[in-house]
Amino acid sequence: MATKAQMERAIQHGLETCKYGWIAEMIAVVPRLKSDKFCGKGNTGVVSWNAPSHRKFAVFCFNSSVLENLEQHVSTSTVNSKSVTSSSRLRTPSTSPAARTLRSTPPPPTPTAGSHRQASSASTSSALVQTTSGTSSSPPPPLLIMSTSSEDSFTFLTSAQTSGPSLSSASEQPKSNILIKYFPAVIIALVGVFLLMAAGAVQIHKWRRSGWYQQQKDDEETEMWKSPNSEMDLQSEHGAELELGEEELQLHRKFSSQMTLCHRGIQHASGADRLDLFFSVKTSPGIDKKPNMRRLGSVQQKIPCVFLTGVKEEPSRKRDCQSFQVVATETVNPLALEVSIHSALATEKLDGTCCYVTLYQGEPHLWARLDRKPNKQAEKRFKRHQRAQQSCEDFTWNVEEDFKSVPESWIPAHRVKHHNGRPMPDEHGHTPGWVPVEKSNKQYCWHASVVDYEARAALVLRPCTGDENMLEITAVPLADLQEQTLELIGTNVNANPYKLGNKKQPVHCLVPHGSIAVRKPPPVDFQQLLCWFQESSEGQVEGIVWHCRDGTLVKVHRHHLGLKWPDGDPCLSNRPVVIRVEEHTNGFFPSFSILHGRSFSRLQDVQLEP
Repeated sequence: MATKAQMERAIQHGLETCKYGWIAEMIAVVPRLKSDKFCGKGNTGVVSWNAPSHRKFAVFCFNSSVLENLEQHVSTSTVNSKSVTSSSRLRTPSTSPAARTLRSTPPPPTPTAGSHRQASSASTSSALVQTTSGTSSSPPPPLLIMSTSSEDSFTFLTSAQTSGPSLSSASEQPKSNILIKYFPAVIIALVGVFLLMAAGAVQIHKWRRSGWYQQQKDDEETEMWKSPNSEMDLQSEHGAELELGEEELQLHRKFSSQMTLCHRGIQHASGADRLDLFFSVKTSPGIDKKPNMRRLGSVQQKIPCVFLTGVKEEPSRKRDCQSFQVVATETVNPLALEVSIHSALATEKLDGTCCYVTLYQGEPHLWARLDRKPNKQAEKRFKRHQRAQQSCEDFTWNVEEDFKSVPESWIPAHRVKHHNGRPMPDEHGHTPGWVPVEKSNKQYCWHASVVDYEARAALVLRPCTGDENMLEITAVPLADLQEQTLELIGTNVNANPYKLGNKKQPVHCLVPHGSIAVRKPPPVDFQQLLCWFQESSEGQVEGIVWHCRDGTLVKVHRHHLGLKWPDGDPCLSNRPVVIRVEEHTNGFFPSFSILHGRSFSRLQDVQLEP
């Protein structure tokens, strides 16, 4: 690994890149000859960046063996040339131009004529070898190869100029010997490169047949990443949530033991041990394997309630226009028992709007939730049918005529049924889906405020590693969030229950689903959950989403228990937070980079500077 001093010498000889790399002092640097605001913050020289040690960069290295081979070649050529040169010619003073040789240390004094008079042909050659090898006692890296002054090659060139044709045939012999010497090594190196390329091709082929790549091919094949139900309630025309009837729910599970996920060491006092259960890890012999499960928190469809539900004929607590409300009974849903709800990981249900990170035009991109809904005429027919039949069943939708248009870039959510290549609505006439977030679309301006496509990063709120209570707001590469769903929360989302920012300086961020674990969750019992929501400070949440071992998601909302939301300060709003958005040459998230390193005792206290 190169040192900073070696990097500085390399820059003097033309080295310049626009990518950071690690050096021996354990700092990330970028060598710059010319000033460029997009490379090295416009500085020149060895520009350093105090990146965290876990950040992945390339490494600047040097190879001393290359220089040693070059110096051996120079030394051999000098010896052979001197052997055919008479001592009288060596004593002749030279006035010819000096040649350039490779060296890394100051040149030694030029040999005097007196020393040549006392040496024979053989001893002269030996002295020259010592002089040449002496100039390279510590081989430098090839990045730092330099040309020497004229004194180093003075005697050698004098002999070469006066030796005539006999010297030419003698000097060609070492070149042939070198080619013969290194020819087998070159062949071996080429074979090694070929084998590495073949191994890489095999690995890519295996990767394409498994995991993430496979889900891009077909909606049915993608479910190894997906939970069969959805944490995000679908939104009505006015942004109100639609309750989920138990008759809607059908469990379609598809398991895979091929998915490999990294354990990021998320630490929570009561949830850390159970969190380990939700990662499928391929291990070598002798290493304990974790139970298999699909990725935490990827939400594509509705989530069933942990209790069986019923309809109560009284105005809804969730929406003013609804004359009834769906409430939970005290009977645990058999589905929840089937998927071992008592050993599941309890996470906080977030009150925002659902987002999704997946590819768009070949790059990781943020997508907003957009459900395809019936037009006015179809909606009227549907409501008449409901009133007459007291049911949604047996109503026929015309897929081509009954629905509002959606953008060409719209895609249906995973697990949406298809008929003749067309996505089909659920029994309420809704087809959940996604639309890419573009900076030019004002409808999704708050989505766009948390993503920077030039920097390929998103603004994320998540727990700090090593501190179970502290949160952090940081910029995360979109590639690291790919195929995850997240909740957009903030000033202008769902009446801002978390009290973030203000109208003049709005604050928005993305929270990965399943990332906020519930500390000391109550048992799955109606009365104990009701008591926890009402009396515990940890119970100031919109609800709980349980992540079961087989990938099933199950939830309970405060409204299921007849409780108000929000009711006081939410638990998330009162947790401490630190801002970790470093200043970047591209200037992404400038309002947060100004606050880099600052801590706030409560999330709701974060205020951006005007």
